[in-house]
Amino acid sequence: MSRNTLIFIDSIARERSIDKERVFVALEDSIAQAAKKVFSDQEADIKVEINRDTGEHTISRRWLVVEDAAGLQHPDAEEIYSDAIEINPNINVGEYIVKPLDSIHLDKLSVSDIRHRTNGKLRDEEKIMVVEEIAKKGETIFVGNVKYVDRRDIVVEKGKLETRVSRKDLLPHENFREGDKFKAYLVKIDKTNYKSPIELSRTDPQFMVELFKEVVPEINQGLLEIKACAREPGVRAKLAVYSQDKKIDPVGTCVGVKGSRVNAVSKELGGERVDIVVWDPDLVKFIIRALSPAVVKSLVINEENNTVEAIVDDENLANAIGKNGLNVSLAYKLTGWKINIAEASAEEQKQKSELEQAKWLLMEQLDVDEDVAITLIDEGFNSLESVAYVPLEEMMEMKDFDENILNELKIRARDALLNLQIKTAESLNKQESLYSLHLMNPEIQEVLLNSGILTRTDLAELAVDELMEMTGQSEEDAGALILEARGLR
Repeated sequence: MSRNTLIFIDSIARERSIDKERVFVALEDSIAQAAKKVFSDQEADIKVEINRDTGEHTISRRWLVVEDAAGLQHPDAEEIYSDAIEINPNINVGEYIVKPLDSIHLDKLSVSDIRHRTNGKLRDEEKIMVVEEIAKKGETIFVGNVKYVDRRDIVVEKGKLETRVSRKDLLPHENFREGDKFKAYLVKIDKTNYKSPIELSRTDPQFMVELFKEVVPEINQGLLEIKACAREPGVRAKLAVYSQDKKIDPVGTCVGVKGSRVNAVSKELGGERVDIVVWDPDLVKFIIRALSPAVVKSLVINEENNTVEAIVDDENLANAIGKNGLNVSLAYKLTGWKINIAEASAEEQKQKSELEQAKWLLMEQLDVDEDVAITLIDEGFNSLESVAYVPLEEMMEMKDFDENILNELKIRARDALLNLQIKTAESLNKQESLYSLHLMNPEIQEVLLNSGILTRTDLAELAVDELMEMTGQSEEDAGALILEARGLR
């Protein structure tokens, strides 16, 4: 029997091109699972070992030694340490108590079950061998065939390997049939997942990057680098490329003769349109290129919140935004900066309005005529703060005003700012005033002020019983007053 076991394992290994050790392990696990059915306690840990030289097998039952404090989570397969040391004084937590078992009689059904389990485990091993070969080669593109299609996913195969691909990882309106060639980006390998050991995607931006690597040899040669890629799968994409070699045209190299290279990628992606732009370390230049084909007049960058305002002519507005906002969305993904598009005419009108407001503010607050206000604005002093706090030495560069006039303007600006601050404070105080409450009366207000309750916020923080004790109000009246102070009625 033992010799027959070795012959069986050897023939299976040669027939399936599987390492013998994998066959030994699969058979041991299958016999152990079948042997476990002999026991009423299905959690029993059965260990089968086949001698690699003789084919003889031994069967044993094991109990894992756990700490007393942990208790027995699986009583049929564990033993606490205090009991284990009575059996083996030298045993440690984490080791096993092993009890050899006599040969277990297996009926025909059990033998059939072993055969079925072993075949299933060997099929899984064949899948893992393909996965390991893919990982060993460092492949990033999976090429296989569609085995079958169901409502949710498609199942693709490569040799003995099968894996599922979710609909969300396919291009919109993409339909595959049984036997079709299938190409996708290898996102992740999971050897523990026998049903779907690899994760594939045709929508991942990296898929486009890998496709360009296949058709543009300059990338693998290190002459050209893909810096970023943004996609709306199956519709449109943007690719940012860069080369330190000034002799190389990055865009032309990726496009190829008569568009041969970019068209090959686009064809694989269901006609997905690809805009290729030159990456630039200068953020302004890169964002302007990312928004192509639109022509950008100017950019206003806000580094605090990572946003950019792009000013375009009216005729370029549609191109800058793109259909359904696609162009600006892809530019955002490509650059990592949120981009707001503004019409030049609207921006000019906005600036004109802001300058007009600034002019009237300076005229009113500084008590100057229009010519003085316009002169200040033209020199960059378009706010009270700039007039008040910019050093006199800098303002002296203006030829239209002497030192005395500038000092007077600075005094007026500081006085105006102070008055504005006082008015703002008064406005806030009025809003916080106890008297602004409809349920307040002079008598209760006087009591509260004498008790240190000066504002609505102070009153809102009181408990009902505290207010009742201060004012002598009923619970209902005190509760209503506090609710009004909290803005709840």
